[in-house]
Amino acid sequence: YEEASSYKRETNSKSLIKSLEIYEKGLLLLGSSSIDPSCMLAAKFYDSIAEVESILGNFNRALQFCKKSVECIEIIFGSSSIECLHEKEKLVHLKIATNSDGDELIDLISEVLDGFRIFYGEDSNIVSSLKEINSRI
Repeated sequence: YEEASSYKRETNSKSLIKSLEIYEKGLLLLGSSSIDPSCMLAAKFYDSIAEVESILGNFNRALQFCKKSVECIEIIFGSSSIECLHEKEKLVHLKIATNSDGDELIDLISEVLDGFRIFYGEDSNIVSSLKEINSRI
């Protein structure tokens, strides 16, 4: 069962990446040089690929796709939006998984914490969880 699940996850990851490549090629044929980062579909593609890559344990690849998703979400909703904060929270976890730079990670956690405090309050589970992560770094 585990082998079948692993194979299915890997196949899904490859399918998502292939879909993104087809989407990019289609844009090139239409005269655009890259995916429009203001396109919600692009953000969803990047987020989905990051999720699958993370499940497969490919954290460096997941981190790269998550960064692209954050860029799109920032353009669509703004860098202080709740949508962007949730994407940045995913980025925090991926940066931890890839042992990314401590100062950059601390700054990112601080940014997300400040935003979540505004939206959810100091006593929310999500703020408590990030405070715990921050204390271990």
